[in-house]
Amino acid sequence: MWAPFSRLVCDDRGSHRRPCGPPRFIWAPLGVSSDVMTRPALPRHAVPRVRSAVLLIALALTPTLPAVSMASHGSYPKPPLLPNCEHFSLAKMAQVIEVSSLTLEGSSGLSDTCIYKSPRVPGHYAQLLTISVEATSRTVFDRAERRAKQDAAKTGAAFHSFGPATFGVSVVHESGALKPCQPGHTVPEFGPPQCKGDPAWSSGTVYTYAPVSPRAPKVFWSVGLAREYGSFGTKLLSLSKQIVSGRIR
Repeated sequence: MWAPFSRLVCDDRGSHRRPCGPPRFIWAPLGVSSDVMTRPALPRHAVPRVRSAVLLIALALTPTLPAVSMASHGSYPKPPLLPNCEHFSLAKMAQVIEVSSLTLEGSSGLSDTCIYKSPRVPGHYAQLLTISVEATSRTVFDRAERRAKQDAAKTGAAFHSFGPATFGVSVVHESGALKPCQPGHTVPEFGPPQCKGDPAWSSGTVYTYAPVSPRAPKVFWSVGLAREYGSFGTKLLSLSKQIVSGRIR
């Protein structure tokens, strides 16, 4: 089960006694080249088709997977055909994470990495959903899991084990240690909080090593969600399972 988020929190300046470090976004772990706990990065081919505002948010918010090379397809003589995340059912995904709707904000050139956004409600953050899949070896997945566990312990993020081929990382940014909000301040479209009074910002990612279809080779999946503080671990895990199983595609 997901650990209680209330025990795994930090403020936006990292001044909590269990600092989470600088705010970052849980981008998918694919194509990352170096120390993503402080320098998150998108796959190079992902940049051109992501709307600039959301791209800046995606590069600035919460923790990603530790640096592990994903460039090699490992033991694949021929990489499996990956699903096109642009064709995933927006209505089904919105239903699972309990938002009114989702829109596709951008995708990689290969359509194997996508960013989705929920509508914004005044006084609250919009939600950001990321999905990514890449053909790579089990060795890479296992190495990434070990690094994720080590880095979570160092940064105050929470590591979650869901079995031999699924794990997760989550973090919460709170505003209690920040300066009070100025008169007229409005809650930004995305977290983390900018001042005391802004809602807390939660983020988590589930990583899975599973086949695209029953007889296909296994691939590296990641499903991440960033939103206003709340208990969403169960929803995120359910969404990941439904995407990986093919019920949402």
